[in-house]
Amino acid sequence: IQNRTCFDFLDSVVAEHGLRYHTAGALGKGERIWMLARLPSHIRVKNSDDVTEKFLLLSNSHDGSSALRCFFTPIRVVCANTLTLAHRQHRGEGITIRHRGNLAAKVREARDALGLAQVFFDDLEGRIDRIASHSPTPAQLQNYFKQLFPDPEDRRANRAENVRDRLTELFESGMGQDIPQIRHTSWAAFNAVSEYVDHAKPTRGRDDADRESKRLESSLFGTGAALKARAFDLALAMASGEPTLVAAA
Repeated sequence: IQNRTCFDFLDSVVAEHGLRYHTAGALGKGERIWMLARLPSHIRVKNSDDVTEKFLLLSNSHDGSSALRCFFTPIRVVCANTLTLAHRQHRGEGITIRHRGNLAAKVREARDALGLAQVFFDDLEGRIDRIASHSPTPAQLQNYFKQLFPDPEDRRANRAENVRDRLTELFESGMGQDIPQIRHTSWAAFNAVSEYVDHAKPTRGRDDADRESKRLESSLFGTGAALKARAFDLALAMASGEPTLVAAA
């Protein structure tokens, strides 16, 4: 699917749903392209200054690594962290168009599916408020971080411990963590993870531009995106009193 077709597809979604284009770019030598479009409303967590804006993320590859995908992707304004729930499309959080078959019909079907964006974000707002209404105990917090960064069995645990220490620092003093309604909640714990993935995690590369490109790719499409999705699910489980994390209370 050529870039022109991808952007024509998003043009039609923008026209129908009142979106505004925000950012677009290419990764590597152009083998993956992406575009963000912002929905007109936002999520205000617990009626506070913590605002999360609603986006659609479109991506396409030209090397066979992925299909054309369009997902609902919230971004926290105060720190530019992405929630990146995108890869779990079986939960109704996005659509995928394979590079074969009747593409015109698939694009029409996708345009209809994206009309469900508001339903998704309404549900997400309730989940975020539930997470932000729970304050974990110190033991729960450390268990939460340890489930995301466990000690390896066959190597020294120093690296995992260092990451967990960094997450604790971000939980206490990361970007936006001083908002009274958010401070020391499970939402703050999740945002410590997302800030680490999006901004603080060490990334190798030839230079600053290469490192930032790799960080962005991981955060939106790769291991970073998967880690943030798992962190969100665990934070929701912790806030909902599920035994996995309550056991450490």
